Amino acid sequence: MSQNPPDLDRLLERCRDRDECAWAELFSEFADQIARWLARLDYVLRERDIEDLRNEVFLKICRTLSTYRAEECPFRVWLYQQTHGIAIDNVRRRQAQKRIPPSEMVSLQSEPPANEPAMDPPDKGAMPDEIAAKNDSHRLLFKALDTLGSPDSRCRQLIECVIFGELTYQEAAQLLQMKEKTVSSALSRCLAELRQIYLKLFPGENLPPSAND
Repeated sequence: MSQNPPDLDRLLERCRDRDECAWAELFSEFADQIARWLARLDYVLRERDIEDLRNEVFLKICRTLSTYRAEECPFRVWLYQQTHGIAIDNVRRRQAQKRIPPSEMVSLQSEPPANEPAMDPPDKGAMPDEIAAKNDSHRLLFKALDTLGSPDSRCRQLIECVIFGELTYQEAAQLLQMKEKTVSSALSRCLAELRQIYLKLFPGENLPPSAND
């Protein structure tokens, strides 16, 4: 039996039948949700990065929708899985690029070849103070999360899907293959541990609202 509302199942079926209007409707329905997930899973993303990754998520959905089974989990849970995978892959690509030996990096001072377009100059506009403060707050939070465990650890997964992803306990239980009551108790323990780590790393700082109960 499907775990989705009937209207959503009909929309997904139309998408499987290659109905372009249905795909546009699906994108419109979930675009904002995917953008929020991406922004919360990777605090350094800028607006244009989020848009690119959101398009990458939808391309992945187009390729893999045939594998989705509505009787196994709600579409929103499956969609979060796809978004999370894209976000983590992007983080790993960025980390890998930082490890490129200096000798293999292209100098930003050199002139581009004649047959290649010049790079756009950087945006000189200052980032608004409130955005800078929010990004710094999230940077501290992710530093504490890294200390708590790897992205594949159970605590990280619980915090990311419930706090960042706004999944219900029932949806998180389906995603992580846990009992619903276990999700509640385990999340409480993980958040308590995160607070202790955060306060130890950054005395006097408060946890960002997204990591509080």
